[in-house]
Amino acid sequence: MSGIFPLASPEQNTGSGYENRDDIDPRYRWDLNNIYTDLADWEKDCKSIKDNIQSLASIQGSLKDGPEELLRFLQLSDSAGRLFDRVWYFPGLAFDLDQRNNELNARKQLVEDLSAQYATSTSWFDPELIAIGQATIHKWMNNNNSDLALYRFHLDEIFRQAEHVLDEDGEQLMALSARFGSTPSQTYSMLTTADATFPEVELSDGSKRKITPGTYSSLLRTLPKQDDREKIFRAHFGLYQQFTNTYASIYNGILQRGWFNARARGYANVLESKLHRFAIPSSVVHTLVESARNGMEPLRRYHKIRRKALGVEKYYLYDSFAALIQHETRYEYGDAEKQIIASVAPLGKDYQATV
Repeated sequence: MSGIFPLASPEQNTGSGYENRDDIDPRYRWDLNNIYTDLADWEKDCKSIKDNIQSLASIQGSLKDGPEELLRFLQLSDSAGRLFDRVWYFPGLAFDLDQRNNELNARKQLVEDLSAQYATSTSWFDPELIAIGQATIHKWMNNNNSDLALYRFHLDEIFRQAEHVLDEDGEQLMALSARFGSTPSQTYSMLTTADATFPEVELSDGSKRKITPGTYSSLLRTLPKQDDREKIFRAHFGLYQQFTNTYASIYNGILQRGWFNARARGYANVLESKLHRFAIPSSVVHTLVESARNGMEPLRRYHKIRRKALGVEKYYLYDSFAALIQHETRYEYGDAEKQIIASVAPLGKDYQATV
């Protein structure tokens, strides 16, 4: 596990941050070679996914022929999904490291195109399955078909949501529109990372710090002076404030996307559409909100105690990050790694070895 996503190095928790990935010790970087060592292998798997998509599309209209065709679709879909995860993470994680790299962005877009092709080529599945009927599907699973029975929960979930599944034409339109739904998040990502010019702040001790999403919270935790915390806070949110109207437009796009999906599938509102697939009633969220409102007083008292402990006349959001106790305890990467591995011993030797 740590081969791909290693623990953060102790230097990354001091608030100093890094301006260039090359400055980081290779031991603390993602090793994407654990996914693919050769670009040609990645391209080969992309081709395999295209072939799988064609095979899945060819099953359309034959589910009613019996459990064998249904099982073939499900197993082929599983295989394509596992391969897709691998194909996606290779350019996706690499792009996260440098969102200004157009070549990596092109590969990421290629995988997103594959995802859109998969969605449209299999959009017929849910309507066709529902047309067969849940009783028939259960009969197939109960007739000593243990392989098909492995998919019982997945299939039952489709029937549970049947009233919000459209006909085949409607599902295809929804699949085609899904690609547009990712535009707001992609725009936000580009605006806040690739196109952002992160500010630099001079602190009271004369040192200068560049404020990035990675250094913001750690600096607020470690800076003892309120004036310095305020500088960090204003510099960080000033980056967003200069594009207020753009962010408002992005957020509106997210709201419109949610409303479209909810109404197209016959939900009363967006909240219901988001929770229904998890079988969670909307009342759960309303209860949580009400409970949070009713339980605010202990939190207010806590922050009053923090204000006194920090010795500040007024208490602001950025003060809520500040550490009340200064300590010098640090863990070197190697020591932390050993402690984490030792801590999972109760889960068994195989789990430890995997970690």
